[in-house]
Amino acid sequence: MAASTPSSLPAVRDLGVYCEIKNYKTDPEELRDCKGILFTGPNSVYAQDAPLCSKEVFELGIPVLGICYGAQVMAHLLGGTVSSSE
Repeated sequence: MAASTPSSLPAVRDLGVYCEIKNYKTDPEELRDCKGILFTGPNSVYAQDAPLCSKEVFELGIPVLGICYGAQVMAHLLGGTVSSSE
């Protein structure tokens, strides 16, 4: 499994799942052998410096789970909208 932030690793590893941290700039082809991808992070997709992966990541046929910022990334890149819950 490829994970996007170090904070997610302990919980995933405690479940007995091998995982590696990959940079959001990683070429999607380098992820092709992963069993799954976990996206997390501290930003808003609308922040000027928001790290966004390539949309091609979602076309690999690999299961992807987005938590918090990761869910925002998925929605944003796949044509959805992200808004405040005010």
